[in-house]
Amino acid sequence: NNINLENLRVLDISGGPGVVASIFKDKCKHIIVSEYSDISVKAMKENLNVDAIKFDYANDKIENIVDGKFDIVMIRSSLIFCEDFERFIKSLSKILNPGGHVLVQTIVPTLGEVFWWQQMEFKFPIIYSQMVIEKLFYKNGYSLIYGYREYGDYVSIKKRSVGIYGFLGHLFTWIIEYPMVLIYYFLAKKSKIPIDQSLRHKFLTQLWRYDYTDKH
Repeated sequence: NNINLENLRVLDISGGPGVVASIFKDKCKHIIVSEYSDISVKAMKENLNVDAIKFDYANDKIENIVDGKFDIVMIRSSLIFCEDFERFIKSLSKILNPGGHVLVQTIVPTLGEVFWWQQMEFKFPIIYSQMVIEKLFYKNGYSLIYGYREYGDYVSIKKRSVGIYGFLGHLFTWIIEYPMVLIYYFLAKKSKIPIDQSLRHKFLTQLWRYDYTDKH
């Protein structure tokens, strides 16, 4: 999007383990990366020599954690841990320079995404739909500059491993999952709530610009 990083301050929220911040630190004026874990913050400081801070979506307000304002805020694959997105957007507006940008990269809810959780060691507190994300950004004075969606599948996750064990793991997963899928489709016919019934992975990338006005 022709954004020159050279003189810009960047904030990478929940950007552990800090690889992106370590690349950006030589390309922008200053970058700060946040993370939930004290251990990760310490490791990023010591091993990558990046400016790292602790930030918890649930208990902290970002404007109380960082000093000064930023030109770019990156929210990469961490929005799923933010339980009050509108409050968080209002916080972003307090730390962004007029005309600053917010990069959002996140999954969007699908039936496949929900069933994928069965293979994972943790659950996402919430997945925001593209409609909700756009509604809240527009409401709070932002303009969409760029966006696209990626589509994928979960075969590599379902296989679990390679060889005969991968085949058995894949078979085991589908034996569990397919009955749940059939039950869901049966119940969904009685529901009036629109749900994306795709079994595929969908990943959203958007770049928003903060169009500052006196009322924001």
